[in-house]
Amino acid sequence: MAAGLVVLVAAGIGHAATDSPGGASAFSPYIGHWACEGHFTSNNKPIASTMSFASALAGKGIIKAQDDVPTLGNYHSVETWAFDAKANQWVAGIVDSSGGVRTFRSPGQVEGKLTWTLVDGQPAQQFVYSPVSSGKFQLDWLIERPGKGLVVGDTLTCKRLAGAS
Repeated sequence: MAAGLVVLVAAGIGHAATDSPGGASAFSPYIGHWACEGHFTSNNKPIASTMSFASALAGKGIIKAQDDVPTLGNYHSVETWAFDAKANQWVAGIVDSSGGVRTFRSPGQVEGKLTWTLVDGQPAQQFVYSPVSSGKFQLDWLIERPGKGLVVGDTLTCKRLAGAS
């Protein structure tokens, strides 16, 4: 898994800017540890996970780790977020426990939301981070369904863990 992450970092963010528009500091509210609870929209089955976000690349990027609570799921992932100056947008490389390796792109935060869109692959997917309040955000995973376009596949509400920053 680490080798796949290194490949994503080398391929996807080899052009990281030294003074990127919006800088990684725009993501600083996410830095820290979070407890998340939600559900799958198709069957209302509950899910829960922990997430941690850490500054990386001398403050120019973010590393995110996500782990489902074992009794409610088995998804685990590591992500890198950094600015691609050549494409003038953010890129995220995601490696997950099922062997998935995906690349997403984002213009950064727009109207308070951070939307990552799958670069290549089917079905189309997005991750949308929306602030709810101080110390709380919502993460929706959208997936393309035939005849319906992008629909919410699962949703999590994340709360900052006490004492974690």
